[in-house]
Amino acid sequence: MTFVRRYRVPLVLVLMLAVIVSLVFFRLREQQARAVGRGPREVVVGVAPPERKDLEVTLSYTGDVLPNRQTAIFSKTSGYIRSIRADRGDFVRAGQLLVEVEPTEMENALDQQKAALASALAALQVAKTNLEGARANLLNQVAKSQIATSESQVGLAETQVQQQNAGLRMAQMHVDDTQITAPFSGYVSQRALDVGAAVSNQAAATSNASVAILVIQDIDPVKVQIEVPERDVPRVRIGNQVRLTADAYPDRTFTGAVARVVHALDPRTRTMGVEVEIPNPGHPLKPGMYARVELLLDVVKGALLVPLEAVGGAEGHPSVLVVRDGKVASVPIRLGAPDGPRVQVVQGLTLTDRVILQGKELVREGQAVRAVPAKTY
Repeated sequence: MTFVRRYRVPLVLVLMLAVIVSLVFFRLREQQARAVGRGPREVVVGVAPPERKDLEVTLSYTGDVLPNRQTAIFSKTSGYIRSIRADRGDFVRAGQLLVEVEPTEMENALDQQKAALASALAALQVAKTNLEGARANLLNQVAKSQIATSESQVGLAETQVQQQNAGLRMAQMHVDDTQITAPFSGYVSQRALDVGAAVSNQAAATSNASVAILVIQDIDPVKVQIEVPERDVPRVRIGNQVRLTADAYPDRTFTGAVARVVHALDPRTRTMGVEVEIPNPGHPLKPGMYARVELLLDVVKGALLVPLEAVGGAEGHPSVLVVRDGKVASVPIRLGAPDGPRVQVVQGLTLTDRVILQGKELVREGQAVRAVPAKTY
């Protein structure tokens, strides 16, 4: 008993260590037995066949909506603005009166020109009367000389009448120029001057919209100018169909076509200018809107498509994993045009292939797997 009392603590520790070692030993033996009985773990992959459908080959660009036509309205004559018949946001029709310039000076000039023409006509009449009187006296040599002189006077008077007629037309044109009309139908987008402002026919020669009286925009149709990279230039033609979307109308798609192609590339960007025309009935599209443009190049009938997530392989050497005879096989493919989250497979797959979409990161080529239909989300 003395021995037990003396070595009681060490004995307890030895017994506890023996128990722990025994438990660990039996646990390891149990795990080994389970591992031998279970065998290799089965790998399950989600597969799906390629999809066959008609594929639209498109190019995507962005740009700003532009008016079909835009012009700054200037005065063709000098003076002061008497009235402005349209303001910003107004719709005006071709030929509608927009601006009146004070016509007083031009009207006075017109009256003077009318008086000058009347005087010239009177002088012509006098010359003709003198000619008729000279022709009545053909009996002597003096009469013949008078006839020649009268004929010259008549010719001179007729020339003066023609000059005065030209002056009258010019004066009338200046009066007409005080009435400024719309060159085409559209909306007034800017107004820079008010009634009483001085205008000059010299300003029109500057073509500076900042000093124009008004600016008019025709927005049916509208245009979008895009820049096509050099690699895509051979694929773009006049008449290609176009789809356009704008942030202001997220649920609406507008359609149009390529209207003009600039047959020259910008040497700085190596891009070619292309102008797209979009019908705009009701005028929902406004100049300045940000637009996304899809240019339809071609339609591939019966194209094979697979999800982009299924495509792997090194850069320039794409491939997909498929299940054949219960094992994983890596198949090299040749890709075509993209279609959103999918891509066209030009070569390498058939409709009967089962492409691995889910679990492909868990398998390797030649590995036995169990294929189940891929889940869709």
